[in-house]
Amino acid sequence: AQYDVERHVVYEYRYGGRPLARADFYIWSYGPMSNEVYDALEAEDFDLVQGELGLEIRYAGPAPQLPRPVAARLSDVAAKYGGWKPWQLERHVNQLLGLDVPEKKSDYMGVRLVNYLYAEGYSLVPKELHG
Repeated sequence: AQYDVERHVVYEYRYGGRPLARADFYIWSYGPMSNEVYDALEAEDFDLVQGELGLEIRYAGPAPQLPRPVAARLSDVAAKYGGWKPWQLERHVNQLLGLDVPEKKSDYMGVRLVNYLYAEGYSLVPKELHG
């Protein structure tokens, strides 16, 4: 939900001038990752339940109150990618970012995504969501 990639332009979605996700993303073995995912899971607002395809993580905390444009963006992303298998999403994201070459991904392992984008000549363009 945070980014869209078109060739060498990366659009960073914002609401109220701030990024949708206020996390730092890092290049990791399966694609960009944020440490905040681990923090959220450790907050114990989630339950592990047996789903159709194995264990699923379900949010069990209070219902989030998102501004309409942010909720709409998340719904669009879920509608587009929600049915994908993890490996399909991983492959797609790595291809979009030019990280589908193992040696290149290895060279950038652990590097902040923003630093990688600049090093590889991507333009990072803010894109404000309006409500």
